[in-house]
Amino acid sequence: FFVQVAIERGWLNAATRDALSIAAGLLGLAAHSPLMRRGHRALSESVGGAGTVLVLGGAWAAARLHGLVPDALALMLMAGAVGAALLLAVRSNAQVLMAFALVGGFATPLLLDTAATTTCPLLGFLLVLNGAVLVAARVRRWSWAGLGAAVGTFLVQAAWLTVNEAPGGPWVVALNLGLV
Repeated sequence: FFVQVAIERGWLNAATRDALSIAAGLLGLAAHSPLMRRGHRALSESVGGAGTVLVLGGAWAAARLHGLVPDALALMLMAGAVGAALLLAVRSNAQVLMAFALVGGFATPLLLDTAATTTCPLLGFLLVLNGAVLVAARVRRWSWAGLGAAVGTFLVQAAWLTVNEAPGGPWVVALNLGLV
């Protein structure tokens, strides 16, 4: 309530809001392990997932909404949050947190519009993300995570092919994605 009032009255500018979002998200990620050790599994996974979302949202807003940081820095912040969530999920066998990391990881290039601007960093990001997800899926025997990685990669590549206007139109896009 007080944050909303502060925003409405102009007490918190965009930079402060974005920084507070990222800080609260990092705090949520940091709180995951102590909560898990105390036996609060559902709470720890929820707080870790919310922390991931807050970092992703704060970094996105700072880069794309308010233009306060370059996209490369936002990408590093978002990739770091996703990596931390992946690591915490594997260490604590937290499938809900893994789902947050999976969705956030594949949403990152779409949120930052990486698909429209750069090819090599996008494909490199997807390679590292898929590798990390597949290792986590193998270690914890989460077959659904491997399937999620395949679906996420498919969606990001479909967006990339659509945005970059693949020569030949939709049939070439479908062929490139293996749909035909």
